[in-house]
Amino acid sequence: MRLILIRHGQVIPPWKDKSDALYGCLDVDLSDEGKEEAKRAALYVKDENFDVVYHSGLHRAKYGAERIGHSDVRVEKGFKELDRGDWAGLTSSEIESANPGYKLRLASELSYRPPNGENFADLRARVSSAFSALTQSHPISSTICIVAHNWVIRAFIASSMSLPLSSYYDIDVPTASVTVIEYLTYDADDILKGVVVSKGVKP
Repeated sequence: MRLILIRHGQVIPPWKDKSDALYGCLDVDLSDEGKEEAKRAALYVKDENFDVVYHSGLHRAKYGAERIGHSDVRVEKGFKELDRGDWAGLTSSEIESANPGYKLRLASELSYRPPNGENFADLRARVSSAFSALTQSHPISSTICIVAHNWVIRAFIASSMSLPLSSYYDIDVPTASVTVIEYLTYDADDILKGVVVSKGVKP
């Protein structure tokens, strides 16, 4: 199975200007530049023979998926962005004022999660479950595109490279970048094993 992961494009102000704001699962729209990025990403993968295109259901991912022009575009909400819970829409300073030391806790305590939100383990479990269901629906010979989000694609990359949750911070996934993972064999638990062919390529 050949998996092409595309991150959505740049989002609208004020989000692109509030670089430390957490929007997570909020349905933030794309900026004009973000829409152009999505078109460039679609052009970059135009020669891929996709069997199906998935997106998370959030508008910024849906837009990118539709630019690919495939006849079979589906929603899989398991690929939505990391849920920031009560912190969604807030800047770091706003979160810090109510949760002193939260950044240090996020970095050092991987089980720490925002109120009503997710941590990396939650995200990994959700993405793995959604991908497992997807692999049961399509033959191993399939080529599949998923237009998704920063932390979701980091989760795919880390799992394929057998990296720990702490590695998520070190993986770079630029907006509208393309990552390719090939799943050619099964492990002892009958789970597809992925090999990262390329990651975070910006068209």
